[in-house]
Amino acid sequence: MTWLILASVLGGILAGSLGLLPRAYTAALDTITAAALGLTLFGVGIDLGRSRGAWRALRKLGLTGKET
Repeated sequence: MTWLILASVLGGILAGSLGLLPRAYTAALDTITAAALGLTLFGVGIDLGRSRGAWRALRKLGLTGKET
């Protein structure tokens, strides 16, 4: 997974520096990036919500959700 992330970032840097994408795509990039990040965080939330082990580990660390 680490290699996929690094390759994606490096590929994006290369595409951006060489101007390989049409300007119409780069104009919408902020919106696309924000939507993709939101979807990724939503997926992480679902995964955490379904993981009983994660909740047990948080309780073991003393994170009960009652802190103020």
